[in-house]
Order: sequence, then structure tokens, then C-alpha cells
Amino acid sequence: MARGLIQQFAAVALLVAGLGAGPAAALEFERRQVGGGVRILYLDGSFSSGDDDRFATELSKGPVDEVWFDSGGGSVDAGQGIGRLMRQRGLIGRVPDGAICASACVDAFLGAPVRFVDSPLSVGVHMFSVFRSDKLKKKYEEQVAQGKVTEVIFQMENYAASATARWIDYMMEMGVAPSLISFTVKVPHVCIYWLTAQEMLHYNVVNTGGGPRPGFKPGHGKVEHATEDRACKYAK
Repeated sequence: MARGLIQQFAAVALLVAGLGAGPAAALEFERRQVGGGVRILYLDGSFSSGDDDRFATELSKGPVDEVWFDSGGGSVDAGQGIGRLMRQRGLIGRVPDGAICASACVDAFLGAPVRFVDSPLSVGVHMFSVFRSDKLKKKYEEQVAQGKVTEVIFQMENYAASATARWIDYMMEMGVAPSLISFTVKVPHVCIYWLTAQEMLHYNVVNTGGGPRPGFKPGHGKVEHATEDRACKYAK
């Protein structure tokens, strides 16, 4: 029994150590202007708690016509906060050629009422994970250090259930195809599934190019590891 508790403790400690894992580069904002005088706000880097407030501050500094994304994800709360601001302001969203938008970045991008993606296989989705929430890292670390393993497991289960429900509500609020939700939850959070151009149209991730071609069937995108420490096991 003691050995089982030790193993349980070690497993939870490893999981907590992974909280907040993801791209290290902080989110940066850059103002650009492209042909015809289109005013761009370029978002580059990983989302962290409070970045939605920073985004609101940046918007207050001057007019923006389009928001361009280049991010591997990060904080779900920040991504959804940015997405809601995009929707409130009616800002166009774009993933430009050479950039990527994955995980929580997709939540932010979907907030745009009008969405463009310049290249296929540049928008990546996977299952929501409690281990991407940077708000819980310190709290769970302290509890594990105190030996409160059972409490941490219980809290993780409750948080994961409620956070997943909020994520589904957000996706529906943003008007994506319900089939994107059911597809996304099948992709383990240690994997990234990069959507094809036809899949982006099918799931309403891109809403500016009509519908997919007749007879289209999803499942032909690219799958990669989302983390360096865990293998991706996903069969299309």
C-alpha cells in the first residue's frame, strides 16, 4: 500500500511539473502596415495569463484593421479573452503565410468574425488540457509538496471537467462547426493535428472561401508531437 501511494505521489508530481508547459517566448505585439494602408497588429509568441488585458491596452493605442497570429498556444484563458475582444471589436483575423496558430492561439483566432489563413497545415488543434493552465501551477505544486495527492487529483478532475465545458461553450459562441469540437477532443493534448485547407473550410475555421469541395472527407491533415517529453499516439 505504501508503495502504491509513493507511485501515485510521483505520478502527480510529474503531472504538476508539466503545468504551464509550452512555448517559452512571451507574446509580443507589433504594429505593421501593408499594401493599401491596412493596419496590422501582429501577435507573436506564447499566450500567458493577462495577455488579453495587454491586447486590450494595445488596441487602445490606435486603429487596427487586422490581427495576424503566429503562436504555438499557451494560456487558454488568455486565448479566449483575446478572442472575445476580437469579436467585440469586429477585427479581421489572419494566419499569414509562414506563420502558425495552434492550441490556445486557435481559440483567439476563432474570435475574429472574418478569418483568413494564407497557407494550409498552419492551424493546429488538439484536446484541451488542464496541464496548459498557468493559473494552477503554483497551487498544485504547493499541495503536492505538502503530500496532498488525493486532493490534487480531485481538484484536477473537477477543473478539467469544468474547463472543458467552458471551452465547448466558447467554441459554440464563436460559431465553429460542432464537428470541430468532436474532432478536436479525439486528438491527444500531446499531439497537434494540422488542418488542411479543405478541413478549415469544413469546420468553419476559415469562413471566407466558401465550402469544401464535393465529396470531401476530413482526416488528411498532418500530426506532430506537441511536447518534447511525451510521444504522440494518434491514429487518423
